[in-house]
Amino acid sequence: MSFDPESNNEPEPDSAAESNSTPEPDNAPEQKNAREPEKEPGLGNAPIFTNGVIRGPPKFCMQCGVPVVDPNATFCMRCGQRLDLTPESIFVDSRQPEARIPKQICPNCGTQIFTYKYSACPHCGTSLERPHVDPGTVQYSPGWSIGMPIISVGLLFLVLFVSDLIYLLTNPNGYIELLTSTNYLILGLFLELFFIIPPFLFLRRYFPPKSTKERFSLLGLPLNERSSKKIAKEIGIGALVGAGMLGFVTLMGYLSPPGYGGESVNIATSWQLVLICMGCFGAVGVSEEILFRGFTQRGLVNAWGKTTGIFVTAIMFSFAHFTEIFVLGNSILVTVLLFVTFFTISIIFGYLREWRKGNLVANIIAHGLYDSLVFMIAFFGI
Repeated sequence: MSFDPESNNEPEPDSAAESNSTPEPDNAPEQKNAREPEKEPGLGNAPIFTNGVIRGPPKFCMQCGVPVVDPNATFCMRCGQRLDLTPESIFVDSRQPEARIPKQICPNCGTQIFTYKYSACPHCGTSLERPHVDPGTVQYSPGWSIGMPIISVGLLFLVLFVSDLIYLLTNPNGYIELLTSTNYLILGLFLELFFIIPPFLFLRRYFPPKSTKERFSLLGLPLNERSSKKIAKEIGIGALVGAGMLGFVTLMGYLSPPGYGGESVNIATSWQLVLICMGCFGAVGVSEEILFRGFTQRGLVNAWGKTTGIFVTAIMFSFAHFTEIFVLGNSILVTVLLFVTFFTISIIFGYLREWRKGNLVANIIAHGLYDSLVFMIAFFGI
């Protein structure tokens, strides 16, 4: 009887000792392997994660994208960003404006990335697909909305200055001839296509969808539209609006003092008139509507509301045409009437854009038709 209790007490510490000693050799190799980065095929120096901890050096800095050369580096030598963060860290490009940008999530390690400059995850090297950007989610600050026309107009004047300088170096006495030349007018019309470059590059940098057509769609030009009925409807609306605007400006001309309206350019041939009309539709109408209504008004309406956004855009559109408003020799009354005319035209274009829900086809047709009719009246002497 005494042996049984002793035998029952002795196995208990033996079993506990065996249970404590058994996991040690099993866990020892696991802890040893956990300290060494694992290598998986196709990843190279990409980091390996275990319980959210990096076990290998990253290939790129997560902030600036610079390749990491030293595998023992803790901080990026360029921007100072830590290189040993967990895959749950959020990557934000410090240069991007305030905007709601669709985030990318690495399908392998779960890293959340708020910038599109990586084609592969900077942690694990997994290929990343740029997501489709819904036009309704693309929002940028009012500062960019107001600053973009200033940048675009400045770029156009820089190009015109360089072209004028080249012309004057070859013909020093031809400044007056240059300003009154119809060919110079045609060149200026087509150079307005530079207006599209800054907003297009902006969207490419901060909101890069999959294709160029989608970027133009964000700016109000639906190049993916295949319905001929919808396109014909937008063209018809634009033609009616353009003709109505010409009637309004013509009435203003009859009621205004001398010096209001009219084009002073001498259009010598019908071919020049054709090129001018092509420039009005294909360059002026497209570029100005994309810049002022597709980018500026879009951002201001999202930030400040429809009424304020349209009116601020109209003011900027009017000042962008200061070379046609503030003409030497005109009276103050004529200058004010010209400003009011451009302001009213922009208001009409602004509400037309909102009525067509961001589609600028009608705006482009109305804008191009109005400008073309003005030059045609000057050519035929009507």
